[in-house]
Amino acid sequence: MREMRDRILAEGYRKTEGQLTFSTKQVELAGLPDQQLEGHFSIESTAGGRTEGYVLSSDKRMQCLTPFFNGGAEQIGFRFDTGGMQEGEKRSGRFFIVSNCGEYELPWSVSVLEREGESSLGKIGDLFQ
Repeated sequence: MREMRDRILAEGYRKTEGQLTFSTKQVELAGLPDQQLEGHFSIESTAGGRTEGYVLSSDKRMQCLTPFFNGGAEQIGFRFDTGGMQEGEKRSGRFFIVSNCGEYELPWSVSVLEREGESSLGKIGDLFQ
């Protein structure tokens, strides 16, 4: 994380006063096995100035579709691949945000849902149906 910050500073970024705010305190996703789950969160600067930075994930399954942001308010897209995961399995991690307003971490969690049984008459509620 510090290496990324040093690289940002070496490339001519200037430290900006203010902080970043996020549209959520934690990203939560749920889906079935072998799905691509997508979503986004927003980043905004409290100083109202131009914000620049990088977004990385702690897990390769969580792909950051917007790895770089530049502006006052940005939407960061992401995709999680549940391929190979089992029903009921959970995975968690963090997005690391390194910017000219400092370093931040945003936790995320993914739950793989259980498939509901179905018959020709609809969903099966219990064994007797």
